[in-house]
Amino acid sequence: YGTAGQVLIAAIVLVACLKTAIGLVVACAEIFRRMFPAGPSVRSWVVIFSVAAAILAHAGLTAIIAWSTPVLMFLYPLAITAIILGLLDPWLGASRLPHRIMTGCVALAALPDLVRALPIQGSGTRAITHVTDMVLP
Repeated sequence: YGTAGQVLIAAIVLVACLKTAIGLVVACAEIFRRMFPAGPSVRSWVVIFSVAAAILAHAGLTAIIAWSTPVLMFLYPLAITAIILGLLDPWLGASRLPHRIMTGCVALAALPDLVRALPIQGSGTRAITHVTDMVLP
């Protein structure tokens, strides 16, 4: 389809990405407005999230990935735990104690992975990972 096809697909991708970005920003703004009713308006939250996104985008993809990896290394085990506990809910009953204990244990075990994945390593982070390597399997 030549140049016209390339321009068309570029326009379609641009509109799709903009639509997704706008939807996410507005959804976050509405959620934060519900969470903090005495706080800023939805319009203000949209501005806050848009400015934050622009600042993050300016940092570059490599920096964003470098700093999000530790957070994801911490959150993935917690998400898996939440899913498993949700599936086991019929057998666990109404008690929230198993959820709290399991989530706490997994969070403690996942914390060293967060520290280990940090893009900046110092003597403190090395000491933490050394101790946890000796204690945790």
